[in-house]
Amino acid sequence: MKKLTTKALWQDYWTENKIEFLLKRPPYFAKLLDKNTPIKENFRFIEIGGFPGLYCYYMKKNYICESVLLDYYNDNKILKKVSESFNLKRKSIKLIKEDLFKYNPKQKYDFVFSSGFIEHFDYPEKAIKMHYNLLASGGKLLITIPNLRGVNGFLQYKFDKDFYELHNTELMNIERIKKLLKKMSMNDGKVYYYGHSGVWFDNWQSGPYFLKLLVYFFYALKFPLKIFDIES
Repeated sequence: MKKLTTKALWQDYWTENKIEFLLKRPPYFAKLLDKNTPIKENFRFIEIGGFPGLYCYYMKKNYICESVLLDYYNDNKILKKVSESFNLKRKSIKLIKEDLFKYNPKQKYDFVFSSGFIEHFDYPEKAIKMHYNLLASGGKLLITIPNLRGVNGFLQYKFDKDFYELHNTELMNIERIKKLLKKMSMNDGKVYYYGHSGVWFDNWQSGPYFLKLLVYFFYALKFPLKIFDIES
């Protein structure tokens, strides 16, 4: 299995400016986590590849749980900044600085979550299996990935090809994921789109004028989409 990213890439990616921008708004998947969180106290939550710990601190702030961050990249200065945004201490969550594929887990978790992780591998089956290996009996596994197909994917490829090629876009297809889960005998899994139509660029403000106009157009389009609750 081949990784499409490196530790050095993430070091360059997670700048203080990017973190500040991220912390200006509520965590995007907060409602999805709330919907899927086990209805009990004192459960174990782990986020895989979850640096900078946004969702780990969100869970620790809102639930009585053990919250664990598993990632092979770490920057304590950034983690401290994220924790303070939730009025928590840096060490209120547990940090496991390990590569998922080399990690030998000593315990299972009631809620296993990853966001934007498995699409960075050319063969995601093993990544999904490693998620499943951390799951306690009767637990919940929630995996989210971006959708870089359609208009969003075309624009990413056109204006930020290097970033686009860090992703396994073949995985970003509902039928492809359903077949993959069936192949892995995970027949009770649910696969669906979440959120609304839009475009996503990391550095759109430094892009060409045409790109800025497109981004502003799609941001403006989100308003009627939210009014009519049209799912993408």
